[in-house]
Amino acid sequence: MNIDTIKPRKHFLISLALALSLCSTSLQAVTVFEKDTTKVDLLGWFQGGIEAHNLEDGVSIQPTIGMARLASRITIEQTRGFVQFEGSSGTLRLLDAFAEVPLTKTLLVTLGQFRVPQTLDVMIRLPDMHFAKRPHLVRRNMVLGRNQGLMVSFEALKDLRLETGLTRQLATNLFDATQAAGFLRARYDLKHLRFHGAYSILQEANATILAPATMRSGHHFNLGLQYKDALWWGLAEVHLDQTRNDDWLNLNGAYFSLLKNLTFPTGRKPYFEAGARYEILNLRNAFEHSLTAALNYHVLGDNLNIGANYQILNAPSGWSHAVFLRLQVGTY
Repeated sequence: MNIDTIKPRKHFLISLALALSLCSTSLQAVTVFEKDTTKVDLLGWFQGGIEAHNLEDGVSIQPTIGMARLASRITIEQTRGFVQFEGSSGTLRLLDAFAEVPLTKTLLVTLGQFRVPQTLDVMIRLPDMHFAKRPHLVRRNMVLGRNQGLMVSFEALKDLRLETGLTRQLATNLFDATQAAGFLRARYDLKHLRFHGAYSILQEANATILAPATMRSGHHFNLGLQYKDALWWGLAEVHLDQTRNDDWLNLNGAYFSLLKNLTFPTGRKPYFEAGARYEILNLRNAFEHSLTAALNYHVLGDNLNIGANYQILNAPSGWSHAVFLRLQVGTY
């Protein structure tokens, strides 16, 4: 059995302490300034736990820090600004820095560094993450993350919103390539359903051996469906792409999630939820399949919860098993 430890780092401990200090007993955002139509809130979010993986020579048990985030939300009349930092890697790094400016009641402009709405999963709030990790498809293959650029959001109909924009991302290390992308997203909301469709065209340059540009440049399509009511939560997404090396549109991957509240939630009273997620990921020369079972206990609604996941993975290298124990606390 191998037990790995996380070495404490100054910046990480500072960011963690600040993130946790933002969480009062009621787990509400901390308002540091408010006057007339101007308001400044501080928010914090922490996610950590333990991972256990079976290896050829035994079991590896490792403490993990998934997130230690600090954020500030600034509202001036109808304009909203948002700045967010991440400290889980040991040093604080900027995640988001954008402003949302409403031009009319139906037209909204976002400018800065923001998360591109390429999939439904990446747009889900942190408190609504029901599994210890995002789907493999999103973590491994989503080509657009947080980029700098401009996005225009338009409410075409009562429940239909269109979003389009241009973004750019500069390479910061040997694993990145410079990206330029354009995207279009449509979101349609009903009472309990949300439909999502997104298209993006990506051009990568300045590639390195570790980040070849020809692997991801091309056309990317994403279709998603989300269901949510007081008892059930479901999410399904399919991602298709056609990169430089492809003659046809390929299935990049898909996943299907379903969870149910085992005790009917009332306000912030504790409740359990259980569910599962199936994933398929195209590795170009083979497919990877996984099934993850989840059991979560919400102590204070979504602001304080603990969970356990068990995952079975069928990869080209063989079968493997993993267990994830997770704690989430904060306000968002």
